[in-house]
Amino acid sequence: MGRGVERVRELAGSLAREFGNETVVGLSSVEIVEVATALGGHELPSSYVEFLRLMGKVAGRMLVGTDIFYPRLLKVKEYAQELFEETGRVDLMSDTSIVFALHQGYQVYWFVDIVTQIMTSLKITRIRIRIVLLYKKTGKGL
Repeated sequence: MGRGVERVRELAGSLAREFGNETVVGLSSVEIVEVATALGGHELPSSYVEFLRLMGKVAGRMLVGTDIFYPRLLKVKEYAQELFEETGRVDLMSDTSIVFALHQGYQVYWFVDIVTQIMTSLKITRIRIRIVLLYKKTGKGL
């Protein structure tokens, strides 16, 4: 088990203790397959699968206002593609990209390339587009 999986488990446990077990709800294996298919059919990173398994429907008060939970998660790639088209930056996503969150319609979180697992955030404002490299897989886990 990688460090990323451990951290997700720690976070889920912490949220359950803080807000109650009923507020931290994960997905079934069937729902996880549905998410993987909706996000492009690629194998998902193990820490992200663990996130979905433990808190893919709701995670206490964490990430309120962000489309990261099932079932809205099933549409985030579609929404992100529309956003990239509107901004003229369709070059930022490829067939191997996995979009896993959209925050209030202007900030996208995605793995640019699932093969290398480079995770990126795109924040669109009226003035500029800001792209931030959040994480690059190093082989050591998170």
